[in-house]
Amino acid sequence: MGNRSCWTSQVLMSEQPPINLVKVTLVYSNLGPLSDAWNSSVTSRVQYTNTRSIEGTPSLGKRHNKSHTLCNRCGRRSFHVQKKTCSSCGYPAAKLRSHNWALKAKRRRTTGTGRMAYLKHVSRRFKNGFQTGVAKPQTAEN
Repeated sequence: MGNRSCWTSQVLMSEQPPINLVKVTLVYSNLGPLSDAWNSSVTSRVQYTNTRSIEGTPSLGKRHNKSHTLCNRCGRRSFHVQKKTCSSCGYPAAKLRSHNWALKAKRRRTTGTGRMAYLKHVSRRFKNGFQTGVAKPQTAEN
C-alpha cells in the first residue's frame, strides 16, 4: 500500500471535509503510476488532517479568568490575586520592587516622571541661598 498526498478544499468521495483547507492522504492498493491509481485502485479510505494551527484565535476566546487585578500602591493591573503580591511594585513589601536588569522599568518610575511638588522648587531656592523670613525692605532711589 502506498500513500500519496494532495492539497484540496473540495469534497472527495462524497465525504464532508472540514471548513479549513485540509491535507488529504489517499491510500492506494498498488504503487503504480499516478494515472493508474486515480483510475482503478483507489481504496475507500480518505484521511483528513486539519493543517490550521490551534493556538491562535480559538484559544484566545477561552481566556476569561483574571489572575491579576489592580494594585493599591502603584495602580497597575499587576496584583496577583492568589499570591497577594504585585508583580510591578512588589506590594505589600515595604521596599519598592526594582531590579538592575530592568533599566526601562526604573526609568519609568524615577525622579522627574511625577509631579515633583516639592523638588521642582529646590533648585531655584538653592540658587538664592535658601532665603527664609521676610523680604528685604526696598530703599527708595532718588
